[in-house]
Amino acid sequence: SSDGVARPLWSYELDTESGARTPAAFSWSPGGTLSEVTPVATSDLKYAFLEVVEVFSVLHGADRLLRVVLDEGVSCCYTGEDTTVLKGIPSSLLGATLFLLAGTSDQHNSSGAYTVLTPGGVDATAYALDVMDPYNKHGGLYKAGFEDLGWEEVDAPDLRLEPPTVPNPDPSRSPYLLYVRCWTRTVPAYTSIEVPHGAGLLGALAIAPTSASR
Repeated sequence: SSDGVARPLWSYELDTESGARTPAAFSWSPGGTLSEVTPVATSDLKYAFLEVVEVFSVLHGADRLLRVVLDEGVSCCYTGEDTTVLKGIPSSLLGATLFLLAGTSDQHNSSGAYTVLTPGGVDATAYALDVMDPYNKHGGLYKAGFEDLGWEEVDAPDLRLEPPTVPNPDPSRSPYLLYVRCWTRTVPAYTSIEVPHGAGLLGALAIAPTSASR
């Protein structure tokens, strides 16, 4: 996994003549190669056991989630709906991992909660994205998301959901886009937090390692 981190590992050097096993250490890092810490003969057979731990993970009950890279023009916010994309993404969110709920918004019309876990020993930054309707143009439809979390709000005046293409837009008609608000907080390493949301959420959760956030 691109979100995984590898740790030093212990294995054994096998003496093919006597059958004796001598401990030998190996290490590996993402994007690197398996290296041997304790020098042994390269001709000897060795066994290596890899342990991979995710830096962070997100759950939403028993629902399936799709991970995508948060970038300009990424589809949001359900895997079964590709009619809107995110635009105007602030630089601090670019490259984060966006978690999309499987299915359609009609299949997720009740309140729920995400669970964010950080078992990989790295602090993570969580971002909660949610469509806003400050002038109540949609009858309160988009007022059931993350606004009550109490997290720090991200300055993202241009963050919005809009169709991938808008042929011949007519300014006199209803807007073709929905503005999105974003809130953030740090999730310390080796902890977990609950991120509740109201019914009818039109939004998503994104996570990035704090050390890599901009």
